[in-house]
Amino acid sequence: MSDIKFEKPITPKHLVENNLMLSVPVYQRLFVWKSDQIQKLLSDLYDSCNNGLYNIGIISIWINAKENNSWEIVDGQQRLTFLSLFAAWAVANLGAKSSVREKWHEFLFAGEKLRLHFIGRPEDEDAIKALAGGNMPMFGSFRLFAEAANAFFANRNGLEDLDARENFVQ
Repeated sequence: MSDIKFEKPITPKHLVENNLMLSVPVYQRLFVWKSDQIQKLLSDLYDSCNNGLYNIGIISIWINAKENNSWEIVDGQQRLTFLSLFAAWAVANLGAKSSVREKWHEFLFAGEKLRLHFIGRPEDEDAIKALAGGNMPMFGSFRLFAEAANAFFANRNGLEDLDARENFVQ
């Protein structure tokens, strides 16, 4: 098996433009981040938003040739789940006519399906879809994410109005 080397970072925009789908295999642990981890990454993203790209870290994938070259997450699913939850939060909380909201919607969804598919965990996908629809997830770390994100945006100086939030989420 040969390693694939990417010349540029893979961004959410790249995933959308190339219609790439990601899968979290059932053997991967559930999303387990606590409020302080969620707040820390949101703060890091906010602090770096004027400096260009933010490197969220290395994500290891396995390209499954038997399944239409689907990308299965080997390492980094906590961060990718965070990004999906962040996208869902943005879809629910930015203005309906927002171009930034639309970009995050395209990242989150490929048609009716989530771009990040949780194999064997339909309740996780339902929770992310609920958040994107403006509903509080009912359980666990997904609910904790929504609460932490709401608190971050409510309490962070510089994110008081919709324009500032949209600029950051961009």
